[in-house]
Amino acid sequence: PPNPKLDKASQVAWRRLQSSSFPNPYVLSKIDPSLYNPQCKFCPHTATLFNMIWECQNNPSISANHNPTIVEWEATLSSSDPVQQQALVDRARTAARANGLPD
Repeated sequence: PPNPKLDKASQVAWRRLQSSSFPNPYVLSKIDPSLYNPQCKFCPHTATLFNMIWECQNNPSISANHNPTIVEWEATLSSSDPVQQQALVDRARTAARANGLPD
């Protein structure tokens, strides 16, 4: 669960990350393909939630992730540490903005 030290908006974002319902280009392209491109703007991969926040190493708005494995992604999503939770929420928000997604 989200740590109670996070503000309400960050708690909601944390749950959306954990449930894979945080907005990402791939999912939004299924809803409106004329508005959203499923390809990552910064690498040749599909811009899934995992790619947009964790795997893509070319987005200049977020620091490169030196261990972009699915295992590390899942471990981070399982964290109860409020600092780690907020850091991932902030990273997700920044990555989403860089990919042209609405807040």
